Amino acid sequence: MIINKMKIFIFFVLICGCSVPKKFIKTNLSGDLYNFKKYKNLNEYTNNYRNYIKILRPELTIDQIERLAPFTIISQNKKCLNKKGFILIHGLSDSPFAMQDLTNSILKHEKCAIINTPIIPGNALIPGASLEATYKDWIATVDLSINDLQNKKVDSITIIGFSTGGALAFYNLLSKPDIISKIILVSPAFDLDLAWYESIALPILKVAGDINNNLGYVSKLSDYNPYKYNSFSANGIYQLNALISKNNKLLNLSKNIITPIFLIASMDDATIKTSSTLKFLENKKFTGLILGIIYNKNISGGTDKIPWIPIEDLSNNIVDLSHAAIIISPNNSIFGKNAPVNYGCSHYEKKSLQLFEECKKFDNNFLFGETNKENLKKYPKFSKIYYNPKYKDLEDRINSFLNL
Repeated sequence: MIINKMKIFIFFVLICGCSVPKKFIKTNLSGDLYNFKKYKNLNEYTNNYRNYIKILRPELTIDQIERLAPFTIISQNKKCLNKKGFILIHGLSDSPFAMQDLTNSILKHEKCAIINTPIIPGNALIPGASLEATYKDWIATVDLSINDLQNKKVDSITIIGFSTGGALAFYNLLSKPDIISKIILVSPAFDLDLAWYESIALPILKVAGDINNNLGYVSKLSDYNPYKYNSFSANGIYQLNALISKNNKLLNLSKNIITPIFLIASMDDATIKTSSTLKFLENKKFTGLILGIIYNKNISGGTDKIPWIPIEDLSNNIVDLSHAAIIISPNNSIFGKNAPVNYGCSHYEKKSLQLFEECKKFDNNFLFGETNKENLKKYPKFSKIYYNPKYKDLEDRINSFLNL
């Protein structure tokens, strides 16, 4: 029965001649932008990517392009004898700007840092670009970043990965254990927790998107947030799932993992399953130091090494912490507490134009947190929160871990 339905679905995909909005069409950049054999160094890739952002998104200002683009920051302290290298990797549908606050936090405490914040191929352009990038392209990008730090003669390399970036950080830990000194995993994608029918549908939607780009999306929205796709391609999830499978195979082949790990996550995260992440790290192969912090709506607990921190603050309209908010400071100019536009409103876009507009203006009647089914059902006016009210504490904990 399922097979027959799949055949019917594929038939309609093949004959559909629907017009496709330009932003949902493949960019066909893989032969150039993702041709990693031609790049001599990270700088060449970074410049090429920045140029394509300008070409594909002419509506953006110079400041917006620079926020989206990958970047490298090198300490100007001439007295540095021991250079510390850092690679900060953003999440799926995101951009390097998501890692800006963490970058600033590292620079505040590490006076001899060299920081590479690459861009995961397929992101920060138009959603159509996410139809063609592969997880192997993502890995190649991080390889360029690692080679760049090695060429700059750093004494250590720490990788900080958010969500999909966490899966990439973990891949490099498993494949290059002698090169990576420490890793920080922020809401890492270790398990997509797909239902059986989602596992079946994912490759079908990927193929459908190859045949007719318009059909290759899990969600299609206005993408009013210039720094993050709200339209989500099936290929992006398919590639992440493939990377997770690759990591699991590498883990099975690995010996004891002694590299120190710092975990940052929220129990209320609707994108990843934090309970599965904690269980994953209980694997006996992790024999090194594991520290972290887990945010929870209103429950303290955890352990001395990974405490649970309550986040609920109804006096400030905060219910819990969303997946996207964990590493963003309240002072962030785009996503912070006093940002000019609220980008946590996409869930209202196709349901209520009035609520969508009120939400974007930070209406005082809205509560903020993770946009899961429970919160959306309980609160008539609700917005995804895009900043962490306890960011300063997080910064201090990260600094302590880096100085162990």
